Amino acid sequence: MGGGRWARVIIEVLFEMLDPNINISIYSPNNHSFMKEWNIENNFRHKVKVIKRFPNSFSNSSAVIVANAARDHYNSSILALRAGADVLVEKPITLNYKQAIGLDNLSKKQNKIICASHVFLYASYLENFSKQIKQKGKIEKIYICWQDTVVEKRHGELKNFDPGVPIILDCLPHIFSIISKFISIDIPYNSINLQIDLGGSKVIMKVESSGVPIEICLIRNGFKRVRLIETLVEGKNNTLDFSIEPGEIEIENKKMSGDFNWGNEPKPLKQLLLAFLLGVNRKFDERLDFRFGIQISKLIDKSLKIYKDSQIDWILNSLKKVDYLNQDLNYAINEFNLFYELDINLNSDQNNLSVETKNKLLSKFNQLLLQNKD
Repeated sequence: MGGGRWARVIIEVLFEMLDPNINISIYSPNNHSFMKEWNIENNFRHKVKVIKRFPNSFSNSSAVIVANAARDHYNSSILALRAGADVLVEKPITLNYKQAIGLDNLSKKQNKIICASHVFLYASYLENFSKQIKQKGKIEKIYICWQDTVVEKRHGELKNFDPGVPIILDCLPHIFSIISKFISIDIPYNSINLQIDLGGSKVIMKVESSGVPIEICLIRNGFKRVRLIETLVEGKNNTLDFSIEPGEIEIENKKMSGDFNWGNEPKPLKQLLLAFLLGVNRKFDERLDFRFGIQISKLIDKSLKIYKDSQIDWILNSLKKVDYLNQDLNYAINEFNLFYELDINLNSDQNNLSVETKNKLLSKFNQLLLQNKD
């Protein structure tokens, strides 16, 4: 289920790894025509078909991968479970904790498997770095930097972010799954501290998990792609830079590849998909456990409340200082508009904000501030 860039990457991997007798169907009501053309261009037609209607029920054993827009994950998963399929949901599994619990309950009622997709749990370079770090002693601190450019080319296609999905909702499932490779995820909610900048396209998050202080830097609209983990062990800093997979490990000033066998092994996505399909046959991989996705959803719920309060304050302070719609203010208002479906009409002329528009925005975000505090 899905017709975006990542859905196409998944389809390509499935096409290569599955037996020719297994059929693949693509359901993407919002991108049906494009996916049909893409399917023909890639010569997948003998094994892959693009469907207009999702089946009410499946007569044979079926597995569904939900890889559409984040706002559609919940309803799509319900559709798949009710049709009698086992389900794998891409991150974020839902937009909130309540929806995640709902999917878990429905899967049990339907006696079907539902899995959370955390692809970095299958990354060999993270496993290699984690093993080496644990041999050095106790982790005293963790720092993670996750930076994306506005648009970049990944897997042969242009990649960009969903402007209606806040950066913490988009990236924290990856971040927490990565952290779990080093320490247990046990974060007191009162330890969550967030600082936003650039309208919310930059977030510094400080938490404590299992007694270890963690700092997370999330950036959109950055100048280059960055994927960096630093761990402090016995007073010494160790790093894994996997901005380009499999990355480079540096421990005690010694540098090495994140995985010397990277070119000869199945990549993380293929390993995850194989694990899911084995799980359909009841050989379950704990890395797919939906309960971990639920745990992350609850943490994101708590973080999102802090984030949105901070973002509203940022917008109100910015509106009081400027009379034009700069890049950061536009980012923040646009995100609110799309995420909450507010239907805000800026009525701006060449990015200049009229007094009327500015007053309307101030009134609107003051109302939102009061609602959030309630």
